[in-house]
Amino acid sequence: MSSNKKDVKALILSGGGVKGTFQYGAIDHIYNHVLEEGERFKIVCGVSAGAMNGSIIVQDKFQAGKDIWMEQIQNGVPAFDMRHSSFTLLLYSILPGFILLNKMKKTDSIFINKKLREIMTEICRDLVQILEENDDYLRLGIVEYQTGKYLSIDPTSNDYRDKVVDVIIASTAIPLAFPAVQMNNNQYFDGGVINMTPFADIFEVIREEEFKQKYNLTSIYSVLCSPRSTHETHKDYEGLIDIAERTLDILPKEIYLNDIDQFNRTNAYVLLREEIEKIVSDQKQLNKIYDKIHNKTGINFRKYVTAHSELIDPDPNEWRNFIESDLYPEGVDKPELGDDDSVKLFWKQWPSTLSKDQKKLLVCYHFGIYMARKVLGSTR
Repeated sequence: MSSNKKDVKALILSGGGVKGTFQYGAIDHIYNHVLEEGERFKIVCGVSAGAMNGSIIVQDKFQAGKDIWMEQIQNGVPAFDMRHSSFTLLLYSILPGFILLNKMKKTDSIFINKKLREIMTEICRDLVQILEENDDYLRLGIVEYQTGKYLSIDPTSNDYRDKVVDVIIASTAIPLAFPAVQMNNNQYFDGGVINMTPFADIFEVIREEEFKQKYNLTSIYSVLCSPRSTHETHKDYEGLIDIAERTLDILPKEIYLNDIDQFNRTNAYVLLREEIEKIVSDQKQLNKIYDKIHNKTGINFRKYVTAHSELIDPDPNEWRNFIESDLYPEGVDKPELGDDDSVKLFWKQWPSTLSKDQKKLLVCYHFGIYMARKVLGSTR
């Protein structure tokens, strides 16, 4: 390894709606107890809530981001609101059926996110300039409606440097919950629908020649917003919002598992390549081996790179310990523990993807701190 290369770290942030507060709580611990003083993440990749959090973190504006989350929690998440007022909905309910049906056909979302756009416009005003000055890498995941393709967007690219906020809002635009974003004559929405945990986006960055010449990626920190397990509720779901929220809670599981499986396969390929290179030192012979594997399997061992990985996610089995810990937030009554196991207690307090419950969201933030401390410990 060339000695003039700088060791750097990367951060992967998943989607999860308002459960991005758990993610920011984990980042709180990482910033205050894991990273060295003044240390920054060289690469940040995020989708949905992770795109919003990542756009703030890559600018080294941790405290400003925390202030935003605390304000949202305190005020019941005003960053998004119902598209139609109660009066308007009442008015629609008494209109003739064909008028109501026509109105529904033209309604593309349950909520609007105008205030979120205002927040991100203000805090990301200098985002592109900061990225270029510090030679940092940010990737934001969005999906194009017209093609169905997942796009990993570099905000410093010529096509998007003047559309940074559009990209962030598109990445947070959960289908049906929020309107798609119009850019370049196409519509874009939440990248988490296809790629909930963008490991592949990091690999694309670290395979770039410019990056390889200057940096050595040593660690990847991944923070998920939702558990890797699905809660069984044994209830009937009725109503559009009720069904939408349940769908959003179920959706991450398989996508998370697929993304993590992809990362583990990459690690396995790198490990196998390293073992082969311990045995075979002749480059021509190595190329023959790699060509043969590529021809037989379609796997190009040469392109795979990785780094040490730490994954933080909300573990329901830790909830009871969290309630009894010093990190449970002041001002929020602790639930009666009784005979309930940790998992049952977790699902009683855990917020849904579109929740506006202040107490649940505050507890969610502090659980992020708790889980990061549990997984990473404290290095300073």
